[in-house]
Amino acid sequence: MKKRMLAALVGLSVGVLVVHDIPLASYLRKVETDRYITGLERDSFILVESAHEAIEEPSSLHKLQLQDDLNKYVANGDATVLVTDRQGLAIAATSSDILPGDDFSTRPEIEQALQGKVASGRRYSNTLPIKSSEFANDSNADPTDLDLVNSLERKIANVLSQKHPIIPIVINGAECKSIDFESGIDPNDNGKIWYQYAVATEKEVEVAVKTAKSAVENWNSLGAAARAKLLQRCAEVMNEQRLDSIAIMTRDAGKTFAESDPEVSEAIDFANFYAVKAANANFDSDSTPTGVVVVVPPWNFPYSIPAGGILAALAAGNSVIFKSAPETVATSWKLVNQIWQAGISKEVLQFVSTRDD
Repeated sequence: MKKRMLAALVGLSVGVLVVHDIPLASYLRKVETDRYITGLERDSFILVESAHEAIEEPSSLHKLQLQDDLNKYVANGDATVLVTDRQGLAIAATSSDILPGDDFSTRPEIEQALQGKVASGRRYSNTLPIKSSEFANDSNADPTDLDLVNSLERKIANVLSQKHPIIPIVINGAECKSIDFESGIDPNDNGKIWYQYAVATEKEVEVAVKTAKSAVENWNSLGAAARAKLLQRCAEVMNEQRLDSIAIMTRDAGKTFAESDPEVSEAIDFANFYAVKAANANFDSDSTPTGVVVVVPPWNFPYSIPAGGILAALAAGNSVIFKSAPETVATSWKLVNQIWQAGISKEVLQFVSTRDD
């Protein structure tokens, strides 16, 4: 009878991340474990469900392979890595204090994992898990799902059929085509132009700043709990439109499915995590918004990075002026529309494209 192995970074628990169906060595390489574990707090751990399989009583060769994986990919770290079987008995570890057969089944985090109570999902993030019963990382889409693949192909075909759409700026609640434009290109098609986007004048930027300053008071007075609900709705809209966002990134940033899908998952995580933090009973009394936050992201992660900046600022009661990277304005436009659709006003969140100079 075959069973799967469990690998755990053991210490005082601050959260659990379970990764399914990835060989331990492959997983450790993917998340650059050497760099990750070196920076871990001593009171943290990560739980990984490995695709290593063994018979009921793991062979000596299998144990050696697991031990080699740990020694090779978990170097210079300040944490202990343990591999147990499905009964919670130690098989391999990076600590000489842990012997094969040592029983870890009563440790709460391992006990929960063995019982299948740990939030799961295929993730490649090296971010530290969050200790909260209300937050769990969003799972990426399943690329083996034929219905999903067919739907994504239709979404991409629709994006490819678009001929020179015009993306406006949005200031003081209204779309402005402005008087000046720049071009967005398709990096997959020799840099061919496929959309135009308006760029704000100096006067329009001044109006945006004035609007943002005026919007802060009402947005902050709404209260953290109400803002949290809106952020949760942002997560829902992002998830509902996951394939639309992936399709846009495919043409706008030249991203593959494997590159763009985790970005959407990360953006959803941002929305849910900041919602959980904002819903804290002491949030309003313990924090004061900065006021106006300008989010100016890079082009290489055109969806997740701006989402993180925008949503964090909104959760804290700030108004936001979002200035897209000029290379990926179409992706930014998709993101900002999703946030507006979730109920954030166009005065609280404004979209202002400019030239880099």
